[in-house]
Amino acid sequence: KNIKYQKQLSLLTEKISLEKLRKTNLFILGGPRSLFTNEEFEILRQYLEEGGNILILQGEGGEEK
Repeated sequence: KNIKYQKQLSLLTEKISLEKLRKTNLFILGGPRSLFTNEEFEILRQYLEEGGNILILQGEGGEEK
């Protein structure tokens, strides 16, 4: 059985939007440098509720206070 996967990698350099996230299968955050705003957190929450996937890569110890 031969299965083909279509892959595309894009770099998001602008503000997070639900419209852009809806076009993705997986949203990867590599070590966020600042806390999410309430608006960004709500967008990510809604994306997850709609079936989206998020991978957040964080250093040991998590967020600094």
